[in-house]
Amino acid sequence: MDSLVSNIVHNIIQENVSISIIRYADSLLMREDIYSRLSEESGVKFVTGSNIELRFHYELHKNDDGQHYCYLLGTGQMLMPDIMRKCYVTDFKLTDLFSCYDIPTLIEAHPSFPLLSILFEKRTLRNLGPRETIDIINAQKEKLGADASELKQQLLEIPRDWTSVSTMEQISDLVIKAIMQNAYKEIEPALNEINADFQRFVDENYFNTQTSSAFGKPKVVSKILPYLCDKHERNEMVALVVVDCLSYWQYSMLGKRLREEGLSPKDDITFAWMPSVTELSRQAIFRGDFPENDYNQGPGSEEKLWNKYWTSHDRGSKQLIGDSALYLYEKEVPEFIYQQRVALVDVNLDHTAHACRYTKDLYSITENWVERILPRIKRLYEEGYYIYIVTDHGNISSHDGWSLTQQDKTFIVKEKDSDVSRGERYLRFDKETYLNAFVEMHPDDQTNWLIRDNWLVWRNTQSFKPKEEITHGGAHFMEMVIPFITIENKKYGE
Repeated sequence: MDSLVSNIVHNIIQENVSISIIRYADSLLMREDIYSRLSEESGVKFVTGSNIELRFHYELHKNDDGQHYCYLLGTGQMLMPDIMRKCYVTDFKLTDLFSCYDIPTLIEAHPSFPLLSILFEKRTLRNLGPRETIDIINAQKEKLGADASELKQQLLEIPRDWTSVSTMEQISDLVIKAIMQNAYKEIEPALNEINADFQRFVDENYFNTQTSSAFGKPKVVSKILPYLCDKHERNEMVALVVVDCLSYWQYSMLGKRLREEGLSPKDDITFAWMPSVTELSRQAIFRGDFPENDYNQGPGSEEKLWNKYWTSHDRGSKQLIGDSALYLYEKEVPEFIYQQRVALVDVNLDHTAHACRYTKDLYSITENWVERILPRIKRLYEEGYYIYIVTDHGNISSHDGWSLTQQDKTFIVKEKDSDVSRGERYLRFDKETYLNAFVEMHPDDQTNWLIRDNWLVWRNTQSFKPKEEITHGGAHFMEMVIPFITIENKKYGE
């Protein structure tokens, strides 16, 4: 939760009291764009209206379980004593949290909610005059750049070529700007429109990539190892860094830091396997082929696939022998390393991403993760490795979902290990007839599903969970269009 939002909630909510009343709410808090945004971020529902309207709301919702409401009373407005006695009443003023600024200047500037969040973080220990206040406001406005409405328009104007990295680079740049403004929800309608275009691409083109050639570049994750085998001789030092659950906008943050450290990544894209879950898509990476359903996902299985691929007689003149392939799962690069092929798997980002509800939290987590993985990538580079950075799938902010009923669950495959994949956006069925029966039970959702063979996935941002969360498993472009990054080592140019 945003720091400003947390402070506001702390001031206006009392435990075990479902309705709060703010008397004499200031003009800043009474702005609809401000309290609407607070509702979205905190889950507290802010309510305004006449005394009669608030009385009606009170009688209707006073016994609601688990939902907090906050009534905003304007100057001179007062509710009946029976309501006031049973609610938590406070004279909280939003401007009190910005006391270091010149309040009349702050109110006159009509700051957006994202700007207020930044100004809250930039508070000083001394009081600022009108001139200093407006200077800080203008400086932060410039850093924020375009507002949410402009970002939406810019997103819709991006040319959509789902085989070109340029499309994802431009989208990611604007997504990051929106996240930094706490405006991701505002740009979601534009992202939904972009995703609708991607779904048409999926229907017409995606599944052909699964049988495509690896020549030139891998069009899908199952072609990554064949591509590396074709490109590199047996004695060349090649490292494959596989990050679990890395969307392209998150890679953009890593790419920026790589460049700052003097490395020169060549950015490109490939497609995740569909369904975009670890046991299929990461298996496809390490198998170098179609994934199998009868597979136990885990580092032991991946290590066997990695070693088997490079030591197989099928590699011909590229075949490695002995211990020439090394697999590292959540480990540091060894001090002494000599293997020709190294796989470095990082799952930390996936584990923390699933604990997030909002993209702003994911952004902060990604910032920290970048600083942790950066030294390992640099170490491989310093050891002379030609580096590739890939992921098994991206992720999305999922919401407006629903839970499976017990009847629904009778149709789907019971996974051997419930923690194998945390994706909540796909279902696999024992038989195609079970899938058809399930689909018939949910006619309203059929257009939002991609259905194939014995499985289905969500095309939009819904999931099989009612809560908002960061997850994956579906066909959304932010899950499916993923980074394929090359860092050519200077030793190869000598």
